[in-house]
Amino acid sequence: IFHINKSYNKTEYANAKGILVVSLVSQFVLSVLVAFAIFSFKPILVKFFFREVLADTFINIILVYFVIHSLIYNLSNVFGSFQKHFIFQLRDHLIVIFAFLFSMLLLDYGFSVNAMPMSHLIAGIVVLLIYLILYKTNLKQLQVKAHYSYNTVKEVFSYAIAVSFG
Repeated sequence: IFHINKSYNKTEYANAKGILVVSLVSQFVLSVLVAFAIFSFKPILVKFFFREVLADTFINIILVYFVIHSLIYNLSNVFGSFQKHFIFQLRDHLIVIFAFLFSMLLLDYGFSVNAMPMSHLIAGIVVLLIYLILYKTNLKQLQVKAHYSYNTVKEVFSYAIAVSFG
């Protein structure tokens, strides 16, 4: 958000979009790698940790949600950078509301244990679609071709690493 704000204040929208794309792609790749690592150890987790066959499906659903949530989180943060705080703050509320509604619906149709992770996955997909629509309709400034600068990308990753390790 810091680097997008820096570009936004100078009305360098192409740079801001470049930063958004770099952060979206890097977080997506990282979340896919983490999900793949957990997926690789899933048989061990199911057999020795959970000791329940239903955990296999549960883990699959949660791993897909994990990847989707990284996109939701990053996309919603852009609205905070562009001073659209109401849309930015909606993220968690929308996920909870949709997860509740879909869990009630899935429980009514006989999904028992997997109703909650499945409802979160469906809610995540719905919220991601909502944020993509809001991005297209409310952030006209970013409807430009992204500009990528080596120094900016380096600065974004340096900042992210410093924040990650405290």
